[in-house]
Amino acid sequence: MWALTRLLAAFLALVMSVGTACAALVMTNTDVALRRASSAQAELILNLSQGTRVNVDGCSRGWFGVTWNSYVGFVREGALQFQSIPAIGPSDFQLACAGIGE
Repeated sequence: MWALTRLLAAFLALVMSVGTACAALVMTNTDVALRRASSAQAELILNLSQGTRVNVDGCSRGWFGVTWNSYVGFVREGALQFQSIPAIGPSDFQLACAGIGE
């Protein structure tokens, strides 16, 4: 049982480290709407002020999925400026977000 517990703990640590390797810390470069979906018509969650730091969780067709405090939503790509680059490298991250090389 002890070996199984250690194996499960190691697996969870690996999964969590892979997930955070793709995240990036960015800052809003303008006031921007945080929306429930990746669309300008999607429900507004709240407005983020210029200079707000958010975590990028993913991307889809010109929109980034972000987390700020306990809020999760989408902001348009042009409203963000990268502060730290994901472990996979900036060009790989940008290509993945553009849908190139999938």
